[in-house]
Amino acid sequence: MACDDGAGSNGLRVHALCAAPIERSEATLYRITKAGRFMERLLAQAAQIGRICRDVHNSGYNAAEHRSRGVGTVLEIPRTYFRMHQEPPAFSTPSPRSLIRQLFKSLKLVVLAGVVGALAGAAVSHFVPLRWAASMTVQIGQITTTGGPTLERRPIEEPLTVVDRYNLPSFRLRVVKDLGLPSPDVAGTSREIFDSLNATQETSPNLIHLHVTAYSRQQAEAALRFAFDELSVAHRQLYDPEVDGMKREFDNSSRKLAAAEADYARGYQAIRSSADQGKAALDSARNILVTNMTTQINLQILQLKQQVALLQQALSPMNTYPTRVVEAPYAPLRPRSPSAKLLIAAGAILGLLVGAALALGPSVKRR
Repeated sequence: MACDDGAGSNGLRVHALCAAPIERSEATLYRITKAGRFMERLLAQAAQIGRICRDVHNSGYNAAEHRSRGVGTVLEIPRTYFRMHQEPPAFSTPSPRSLIRQLFKSLKLVVLAGVVGALAGAAVSHFVPLRWAASMTVQIGQITTTGGPTLERRPIEEPLTVVDRYNLPSFRLRVVKDLGLPSPDVAGTSREIFDSLNATQETSPNLIHLHVTAYSRQQAEAALRFAFDELSVAHRQLYDPEVDGMKREFDNSSRKLAAAEADYARGYQAIRSSADQGKAALDSARNILVTNMTTQINLQILQLKQQVALLQQALSPMNTYPTRVVEAPYAPLRPRSPSAKLLIAAGAILGLLVGAALALGPSVKRR
């Protein structure tokens, strides 16, 4: 149907009939354009979601975990993505000047904390039991024997063996029993002595340093004396038989020497009497025999004198002596620990540190 221009009412009706399809076409075109733009935006969002999914996958996102928790994967992906790519909050480092200013503002708090710490250290020093330390130096005994024309010196026991003996638990337990104390397993006093008693070798090879701590000065010194007595008894069992044998040998050699000297004097007197009476020609054979015997006795006397001299030198206190105390047990009048001054100083320092932390903590958090 053709649409032409007309006049009058017929013309208006014809124009309206021709304009209706045109309006419908424009509305349809508008809707199509709008739908196209919507699809374009939808495709852009889909591409963006694809990129997000790829990034999340590369970053280790687990969609199964979200599904198992009943969370929508499509909704969670952007949130997880933005959480993972969110920049951490920036913290500014406080300047030293601001920290010092804050300390001065809270000076009363810091000083109060230091005073409280010092008072706490003083209180602790009154409750911690006092300990006294005692020490003693022992010289290991020595035995000197005659090995031919020379003297051979040897210690009663090797120094390292003595140190090991002192550090044996059985030795320490005997010392505790000698003190009349209960077992270290049930009494703290016994445990302190049992754990602290030890021996070390000094610079000189035959000197041993003993050390112990106890809850009283008298108890510490007594522990060292009993420890030495235990060692002395063991060493006496080795020392006395050796020295007694050497003394018997010295007495025997001295008796032989006295008898040889008496024989020599009698032989020499017989030779002189024969010479004075002029019977040398008649008793020449007897004189020769007496002279030979006197010479042999003289050689024996020389050997016995040398042996007696060596035994006498070996038995001298400089060469043969038992295990003895070089430095008597000594414990200072003041206890070794705890030091009240040290505990108060440590408490004050700790209190100042805590006060400074409390003063600077809020300032650091705000920044």
